[in-house]
Amino acid sequence: MRTYLTKRVIPFVFFILLILSFGCEQKKEVLLTEAHIKSFLTDRYFEIPEGETGIPDFEYLLMTGEKEQFSDNKGKIVLLNFWATWCFPCKTEMPELEELKHAMKNENFRLIAINIGDKKERIRRFLENNPYSFDIVLDENKKISESFNILGLPTTYILTGDLKVIGKVMGPIDWKEKSFIQFLKNLIQHRTS
Repeated sequence: MRTYLTKRVIPFVFFILLILSFGCEQKKEVLLTEAHIKSFLTDRYFEIPEGETGIPDFEYLLMTGEKEQFSDNKGKIVLLNFWATWCFPCKTEMPELEELKHAMKNENFRLIAINIGDKKERIRRFLENNPYSFDIVLDENKKISESFNILGLPTTYILTGDLKVIGKVMGPIDWKEKSFIQFLKNLIQHRTS
């Protein structure tokens, strides 16, 4: 009986355990190089800035009435999205931005949607029908959008923890794509202060 166990069952059990161990996902340290970041973003039609591209600090007003400085976001990966209520592609991508925000809820990440030119009342009515939870900034006089030289909507920037622009994209993209969410999580792991 022992010989049977030794020769047949134990090797079989060992084989099964070996196969299962290969199937288990192991968390690996992901090395995020500048080349990897550039390649990933350009594959998704992002423009990559030349050299270090910081942005000047600015004050903004949230829909909630709170005032903030953009520098308050230092240490977070920030997705800065410019949009308007009349912009159909903006409205098309907003549900995906909402999904992205929820996918990143436990991360050192912030999604800020800067509305260009709409009055607060119009935005409020829009949000009644579209209750998004990400932060919305008012830019009625278009000072913020002019400082970013926004030429089309939607336009979105990705900024690192030191608030440097690493990519800019004009037009809607698939924000809920799993590889994009994983890319942001890896970026947070390597690029936040």
